[in-house]
Amino acid sequence: MTKNIILSVLSIFSIYTHAASVVFSDDLSFDNCKAPSNVPVVVCENGGKRAIVQINSRGHLLGLVTEGGTSKTFAVKQIVENGVPTYYNSLSDKINEERATSEFTTPITKLQEIAERKKSIEQAIEIAKKENSNILEDLEDFDSDLDDSLNKLKSVVAQASNLLWVNTKKDGNIHCEMSTKCPIKKCGDNHFFIFDPSRNIFMPINYTRDSRGNAKFTKSDSQITIARTMNGAVLELNDDYKTSRLTAARKAPQNLQSNPTAYFSFQDARFSDYLKTIIPHCSQNIKDDIISLGVQTNNERANLDFVHLVEVVNGTINSQYINKKFLPKNSCRDGDSYYTAESYKESQEFVPRSSGVISWKKAGELFDKAKKMKELTWRYTADGCYARAELMVNMMEEEGVIADKAWTSGYLKSKSSPHPWSYHVAPVVYVNNGRGHVQKMVIDPAVADRPVEPDEWLRLMGVNEKNLDQVGFPPSLDAVSVGRNTFTISDRSTFHPQDKTRLTKEQRVTAARALLTDLGKRLQ
Repeated sequence: MTKNIILSVLSIFSIYTHAASVVFSDDLSFDNCKAPSNVPVVVCENGGKRAIVQINSRGHLLGLVTEGGTSKTFAVKQIVENGVPTYYNSLSDKINEERATSEFTTPITKLQEIAERKKSIEQAIEIAKKENSNILEDLEDFDSDLDDSLNKLKSVVAQASNLLWVNTKKDGNIHCEMSTKCPIKKCGDNHFFIFDPSRNIFMPINYTRDSRGNAKFTKSDSQITIARTMNGAVLELNDDYKTSRLTAARKAPQNLQSNPTAYFSFQDARFSDYLKTIIPHCSQNIKDDIISLGVQTNNERANLDFVHLVEVVNGTINSQYINKKFLPKNSCRDGDSYYTAESYKESQEFVPRSSGVISWKKAGELFDKAKKMKELTWRYTADGCYARAELMVNMMEEEGVIADKAWTSGYLKSKSSPHPWSYHVAPVVYVNNGRGHVQKMVIDPAVADRPVEPDEWLRLMGVNEKNLDQVGFPPSLDAVSVGRNTFTISDRSTFHPQDKTRLTKEQRVTAARALLTDLGKRLQ
């Protein structure tokens, strides 16, 4: 990291030179932590336990607690009270935020979390060598603890190859048959556990048998909550997966609410290909059961009715497609979106606000000027549309034109890019067509060779109007997963579909220029 990057990262830590505290749980907190200058960490100790708060390359706060070579990772939320920052576990009662978590904690998710924190600590070590050597020993100790945790995790997985049992809420402990070559391990009469460390696959399947003895998914399937060896857990159920509105749980059919991960896996073509490679090693009974369950997921998927829901989560407006069966009570519909009362009120902050009407000639001039803006890095087509849109509307404002922004999401493929997009955005202006009407026109040199109406703009990205939903901001980035496309127009102050905070114009322009400068360097 350069000096400038160090300082910008440190700005996320409020008053980082003062005392700070870390709260992991009601039973474990750390006071008077070290917050060294010029190194983006907060380091704490409480008896034999230690904690560190770090920042990853995306600017997100990461937490880690270690004790005796065991490491626990956690998401962090910062609260500043009386000028002193406290870093809370985001799942603590003080914060109680919903989060986008996976259904299970597995060796893979643990390895990813540990690897992310290890990378961040190693970056902090390099910074400390140059900026503040007083914290170096603490950081190296944390790095060593993470190595110990990785080794223990590998030991747990190795032992599971010989001995594994699962626990369910209804049936208690059940031993799994581990002696076969088939990775689909049978655990009692109503559970499979796919255990394949070589492919990084650890997945339970819960089912019931119908009156003819066929394996079926039902609403009442007993769910595996933990899979373990003598040395520790291989898989643990995250209870907050089903309650969080930021997970995919509400996309699954009702009969698969005890198997959402299995449902999404069966719908994945790569998983189907994987099953074809392992099924020959399994017994005929297992083959028949897996085929029966796979056919059911296809039938359930065909009957799903997905709807676009806008709601407020953790104080921020959010949208996603869900199974209509799980719509919140008292939801109201506007266009193709459903809203809660709170989210409908919040959504009004993003409605289009442009009031000016321009001529065809002026629209063409704005298009030509945007196309000639070298700072927009038009040749980098994989990313950056939201930054380009921001700088284009800023240019238009300097020309006396207040533009809005047109957004779309889903599977998008433009001739100008070899990369498909999951969303796209460009300025929209309002043009007097000379016949007494005003037309919306999108200014987007990345897609078209002139100003175009929204319908043509969408067609140029392969959008079929039969799959198009007219929605409110923000457009759902999960549209591609349900075979839909979205379209909406917002005011110019929106910036990114995953970041709905109200940035100032100066903040948006600065962030946009920084991103496009970085993308330009990638082309060199």
